[in-house]
Amino acid sequence: MHQVRREWRQGKVSAIVIGLIVACAGLLLFMLVGGVVLIHPAIQAARDVAKLQASKESLKVIGIAAHKHESAFKLLPPIRYEGGNPEFEPMSWRTSLLPFLDEETLFQSYNQHAKWDDEANREVVATQVKAFISPSASLPKENNPRGLAMVEMNELMQLDYRGLRLGYFVDGTANTIFAGEINNAYPAWADPDSVRSLTTGLGSRPDQFGGHVRSGLTNFLMVDGSVRPIAPNVDQAVLDDLATPNGAAPRRQANATSSGNAAAVAVPEPEFATAKKIEELEKEVHRLQGVQRQYDDLQEKNSKLLLAVSELKAQADSSQRTAELAEGKLVMLINLRKTYEDLRRKLGETQEPVGPITEEQLIAENRRLSKAWNALAQKQADAEKAALVRRLEAEKKKTGTLDSESQLLLDKLRRAPRAKSSFEN
Repeated sequence: MHQVRREWRQGKVSAIVIGLIVACAGLLLFMLVGGVVLIHPAIQAARDVAKLQASKESLKVIGIAAHKHESAFKLLPPIRYEGGNPEFEPMSWRTSLLPFLDEETLFQSYNQHAKWDDEANREVVATQVKAFISPSASLPKENNPRGLAMVEMNELMQLDYRGLRLGYFVDGTANTIFAGEINNAYPAWADPDSVRSLTTGLGSRPDQFGGHVRSGLTNFLMVDGSVRPIAPNVDQAVLDDLATPNGAAPRRQANATSSGNAAAVAVPEPEFATAKKIEELEKEVHRLQGVQRQYDDLQEKNSKLLLAVSELKAQADSSQRTAELAEGKLVMLINLRKTYEDLRRKLGETQEPVGPITEEQLIAENRRLSKAWNALAQKQADAEKAALVRRLEAEKKKTGTLDSESQLLLDKLRRAPRAKSSFEN
């Protein structure tokens, strides 16, 4: 009966233990799944921020190249560069930026007398240019015989075949979109006919601009070289204003036409500003460029000054280290001299050396004296050991025997070889 009760209790305890284990496992699984659900959005948001930043830096490189082009030719690069010369085939705005993107060799290899997709340009066009690829996206997996681009220019950045002057942007270069990211139907970077419009909004259609992050934010390069992210749900009127270099003229024209207001349709065309106003704006731009050059010169002088200060500091540190080494050497020589005099006194040498002692002589004398002192000490130790052996042997001879401790010491002294000094060789 007691055996039955004991087995029943043991079975009950086992069931309780198993129940507790199952409950703990369920709790841990719930915490794990819940943690993943809570953490995943934060991780995704952090990745989106990193992608936007990488894309921003890439677009800034293109903006710097566009401004270098403007400094060289007084015009921003046009979408389709024809140059007014029938001997040259149309060229993409991206191709015209190659010399300003550290791709001078690639640009020189491009045959401007042949079309971009001609066999003469096949090898050049097949080269993938890093500046035109967004670091936040991946290239299509299928093999493409041409280098692709993930950035496209705003279709309003051109007059005829010419690019725009900085004085053309009356509503501000910081308020006008120059180019932006695209996320589909990537064109060849050398294609002069690829362009996109902002009138259809942002998204993933082949005719739209669009970013590469889940939030839908798209980075746009403004004419002044800054980069601005724009949300996909931005008001189309705002997007139209940012797209046009001369205010919201196209939108206002469309609204006026639809309302039948003929007076409102008379919106100025590209010649919206007087020649005097344009000239004033250009003068202001050149003045600002001169200020920028002065600033760059000051930055360069400041860098040289900082370098000179750094070199002086390095020289001071080197002088300090030299002084510390000299001080350490002086302390060493003082200690060597003290050791030398102590050993001479112990060995009873009274004759003073002739003339000053050099560092090398002092070291050699210390070695000689140390060897002599060790030899003397060893000789004294051997004499003391021999005297002890004789005393113990005399006592043994006299009494006929020695106590165990004395006998052990005597045997040890007889067996022990004469120890050599570390200086005796």
